[in-house]
Amino acid sequence: MMKCFVFRSRNALSENVNMRLERIVVLSALSLFFISYLNFQRQAQNVLILLYLYGWLRRQEIIVRYAVRRRRRRRQKMMRGHPYYWTLPLPAESWFEVHYYDHTIPEDLFRKQLRMGRNTFQLLLNVLAARLSRQNTRFRNCIPPEKVLAIGLFRLAHGNSYISISPAMNVGKSTVVEAVQDVVEGLYDLRNEYIKFPETGAETASTVETFEELSSLPNIAGAIDGTHIRISAPKESAADYFSRYQQYDFLIQGVVDGKMLFTDFSAGFPGSLHDARALRNSVIFQRAENQEILTDPIIHIGRN
Repeated sequence: MMKCFVFRSRNALSENVNMRLERIVVLSALSLFFISYLNFQRQAQNVLILLYLYGWLRRQEIIVRYAVRRRRRRRQKMMRGHPYYWTLPLPAESWFEVHYYDHTIPEDLFRKQLRMGRNTFQLLLNVLAARLSRQNTRFRNCIPPEKVLAIGLFRLAHGNSYISISPAMNVGKSTVVEAVQDVVEGLYDLRNEYIKFPETGAETASTVETFEELSSLPNIAGAIDGTHIRISAPKESAADYFSRYQQYDFLIQGVVDGKMLFTDFSAGFPGSLHDARALRNSVIFQRAENQEILTDPIIHIGRN
């Protein structure tokens, strides 16, 4: 009887274990189902959020398109009453076109504005025309080289600001800036062809002849002097540019012959520099010290 009881108790124990295993399996399956259900709910919620965002973006796109279309219609309506110009409306001609092309008008105003007559202006134009020529574009026609030269000379003659030259010459401010730069660069490139100090004895003698009627001193090859050009205080070494005239400037040294034509120039010296120091630092002084110039003719002054 004991063996049978033991055998039954083992069967009962195995049945109890099996029941517990079944419960665990069922609970695990329910847990997995619940977890998958939650994941599905989250995915469904994410899908709903994405659909909501997509709908919101579509509504915003419709609103933006409507606003852009409305703004475009409003601009077109304004354009009918107040058209927009690529360039500002300006008069057809300025004083330069009137006085330059019409030779029946006396050239007094032309000379006052540019500090030279029409003939001198035409000679200078023939030299600089290649450097001042421009090309037409799809949007506008370029200004001719004679007007570019006139703008640059007007700036050099009067020193007006760019904004005041613009209406006087009937062009924009940026055009004035570019024209002045082109004219100055063109003149600077040609400096060595037209500003030459006499080197040979014959050239020096020819220059000396220009002073014979102006002075009783013999053998004068040039008149030299300096001038101060006022500037704004530089950021570096400002004290060096503060001159005796109680202003910030730089020094220009020039040499002319008896006909008042420049034969040499030096520029860029600080305003506080003395004229004698500027002369010693110039190229013409170094050339004279090296006996490259002013060697002939020679006149001895005093007792033999």
